[in-house]
Amino acid sequence: MADIICRNSILFDGSGKSPIIADVAITDGKITAIGSQLDGIHGATEIDCQDLWLMPGLLDIHTHLDLELELAPELPEVVRHGTTTVVISNCSIGVTYGHQRRNGEDPIVDCFARVENMPKSVLSRVADTCTWSDSQGYLHHLESLPLGV
Repeated sequence: MADIICRNSILFDGSGKSPIIADVAITDGKITAIGSQLDGIHGATEIDCQDLWLMPGLLDIHTHLDLELELAPELPEVVRHGTTTVVISNCSIGVTYGHQRRNGEDPIVDCFARVENMPKSVLSRVADTCTWSDSQGYLHHLESLPLGV
């Protein structure tokens, strides 16, 4: 018995192929069966997904979410769109090497303010929390955040 069965969904499998009409069984939070009319499987909760899309989580490979992780590490706005995985710190805007303040200049805050149109007062508060100065320190910091939902 599955915990949940999504019946008659328009299933996109992430391969790029055209969608199919399928049932999806979920047990302990994992997909355990996919097929057309999974008649032998019953779920505690059955959801009629006729005319509804079902797809794997989406991946966003270009984000400017580095500072957003400091404000809301669960990224509720991103998850609400169906995105379940993001790549951060892969462009010139990022906090991988800390706040990078030197000689009264604040390049990360200035750059985020211009590109993301975020208030400097908010950005400065976030930059003030940067305690790392290298990528290893940043990774250690990320491990301490309650990322995702």
